[in-house]
Amino acid sequence: MTEAEWRACLSPEAMLHHLTDKASPRKLRLYAVTCCHRIAPLLSDERLKNAVEVSRRFADGKATMVEMQAAGQIVAGIARVWGDPLSPISRATYAIGGAAWAATRGSAWLAAWDAAWDARMAARDCLSDRTDWESERLWQAGVIKDLFGDPFRSVYIHPAWLSDSSPVVQLARVIYNEDRYGDMPFLGDALEEAGCPDPIILDHCRAKLTHYRGCWIVDAILGQR
Repeated sequence: MTEAEWRACLSPEAMLHHLTDKASPRKLRLYAVTCCHRIAPLLSDERLKNAVEVSRRFADGKATMVEMQAAGQIVAGIARVWGDPLSPISRATYAIGGAAWAATRGSAWLAAWDAAWDARMAARDCLSDRTDWESERLWQAGVIKDLFGDPFRSVYIHPAWLSDSSPVVQLARVIYNEDRYGDMPFLGDALEEAGCPDPIILDHCRAKLTHYRGCWIVDAILGQR
């Protein structure tokens, strides 16, 4: 895939394939969690919500693999998983539960692929306001671009933008910790005031689109992969 093809790409599957050796496990798991949050109205069972939350905490280094696997085993029955739920070849037959279970997969790649697929099926079949399979694919492609940015370009965050006198780091940390991604335009303003001239960074902060936990700009400022 070329840079032009990446920018025009509307296929989450093609982009995940391209990111094979570039995506960190953390980013992949946050993608899985975001796909689950998309169908939050369907996660009526508290055990499903807990599995997604434990997976998010694991991505942030605040839960152990044992905790995540335990949460996954609890929801495996709800998802009607056949085989050992810890096996890489196990599969869920119930999309709503399957999405939450998939987010807890030990392999971040399996989490990303399976959670996205099951969440897409659940949204298509169970959410009356989102019944189009392709619209869900387009939404997932947008999430990937927000999390990974342009993998063909390195993002340079100048140390001067992160000085003690600049609110950039503090604002980025609040946005990340409190899920206040609606404040991204303010981060763009803070970056510009700190001396950032990069239109790619500034335009992404100010773009009229939804940003998600793991957004590439916030992660770059906080030094997270």
